[in-house]
Formats: sequence, C-alpha cells, structure tokens
Amino acid sequence: MVQQVYTTIEIACPPERVREFFLDTSKWPSWPEGIQLTRLDPKDNSPVKVGEKLKLLAGGTTLYPTIVTNTPTTVAWHGSIHGVIIGTHTFEFFPSENPTNPGGTKLVHREDFTGLLEFLMGGRWPAWAGGQRVAAETRYAAFNKFLKGAVEGL
Repeated sequence: MVQQVYTTIEIACPPERVREFFLDTSKWPSWPEGIQLTRLDPKDNSPVKVGEKLKLLAGGTTLYPTIVTNTPTTVAWHGSIHGVIIGTHTFEFFPSENPTNPGGTKLVHREDFTGLLEFLMGGRWPAWAGGQRVAAETRYAAFNKFLKGAVEGL
C-alpha cells in the first residue's frame, strides 16, 4: 500500500519561472530547514540531472536521494531511510486553473511512501504513536509558502 502526503499552493508567477527558481541550485542554501538540499558533486550551477544524487536534510533526518524525474512540469527524487520507509518526493508545476491566478502556477508538492514502515505516514497514527504525516504536511506547506514568497518577491 502507498501512503501519500499531498499539498498544493497557488503562486502568482508562471510555472516556468517557479520551476527555474526551484532548480537554481545557488539558492538552495537559503531554503528553510524543512527541506534543505545540497548537490554532492557541485561542479557549477548546471542543471540537475536524472540520476544525480543529492543530500537532503528534512525534518532532522539526512537522506541521500536520487533525482528520478526532471521535466518541464515535474521534478522528483527517490530515497529511503534504511530501506524501511521509501519515498518518491515530487514537485509539479502546472498552469493555474484558478480564475483569481491567471498566468500563475499551481504547485503540487507530494510524496508517496512505501516500505515496511509506510504505515507511519497514514492518517490514523498520531505523532505520539510514531505517526509522521502531520509533521510532513506541516513541513511541505511551510516550504510551499517559502517558495511562493521567494518567487513572487522577485
């Protein structure tokens, strides 16, 4: 079974501009604590490539995911914590269909979890019992707000 954490936000900038900011690796050090990325082999500010490994600090955990998708609409990486919880973390940049955001972006920020402990990402487990869903949703929503503010402020 797959557990999914799903968040979305409207951003008043075109999808290409949001994606460009997101993939600007020179800006990654300024990202908030909830999702901090580092390239393991930073040669320059060249585009991130499928197959490239990253260092990710998320919620106090260090992971080493691999970029699995980098298209004009989608950026995703795949990683795990000791193989017992496996995640595919995806960012999708769609043209907004919201009439109050013409020319803007609908950002979909989600992660699909599988593995032996994927149940901890289910909605039935409270944090005191090891449930991590609310913490992940909170981190993702905070990152979405950061991205919105950063891009709209350009």
